[in-house]
Amino acid sequence: MMNPNSEIPRSTTAATADDFRKRLRELIADYPSKEEKLRKLRDYARKNVPGAWHYPDDREPCSYCPQTATGHRPNLGIRGYVGTGPYALVSHVPSGDVHFKSDQAQTYWPLLGKFGLSNALQTDAFNSAKWMNREEQQALFQIQIEVVEPTTMFVMDMHSYPRRRSDGWAGIGFLPTIEDYLGSGPFSFEVQRQYRPQAPVMRAGTVNYLDPEAKSFSFGVFTIYHYTKLADDRFGRTKEERVAKWEERLLAVLAATGSPPVLA
Repeated sequence: MMNPNSEIPRSTTAATADDFRKRLRELIADYPSKEEKLRKLRDYARKNVPGAWHYPDDREPCSYCPQTATGHRPNLGIRGYVGTGPYALVSHVPSGDVHFKSDQAQTYWPLLGKFGLSNALQTDAFNSAKWMNREEQQALFQIQIEVVEPTTMFVMDMHSYPRRRSDGWAGIGFLPTIEDYLGSGPFSFEVQRQYRPQAPVMRAGTVNYLDPEAKSFSFGVFTIYHYTKLADDRFGRTKEERVAKWEERLLAVLAATGSPPVLA
């Protein structure tokens, strides 16, 4: 087993995403379950990435609180970074609400449980709002997806859209980052050129994973509203209106996947 305290190259010039991916695979290789592998990746990030984020996990004390026997637990019913799927929910950067006590958090997280997504992998394209090594971030993201093997990915981006007659993306969202992350190494990202975020729901792309020495899988990428919309007065005049509009999009996407989770 690789020593969990061993150093992984940090310099952007000395280590590529391939280097980080290889070493991270070695780090988790001897852990049998998906959850154990994800915990090791999370622990690695906490140690090595300045400002590395966490998502609430009701099965352990909050990492931002004093570690007492009865430490604060979010009690929001979701698994966060150690969610083993089969769905993955992806945001851009962490929210900064470390104790998950805001009205936005208290609204969003229970909604995931309501729609059967409490065990979804919750992750970010960048798991820190501080300085970060992009190659390392890409490798961490790729290995999370490699471990979970999601059947569907929900990306909180309703602003990006592919150009029809040329390569590349338009808009102000971060789907281009996801395409970049999952378009190299053992991954490939096929863009659905007809996709438009506000049109009837369709997949934004398809990700294929092929590792000749291990496994292969694929999944569709769909877009949903960002959780910040639940607290945005411009999205709806009342909380009820905002929640209804957010739920409507999520339900439409779940239906479009062909295998929506059972509502709680």
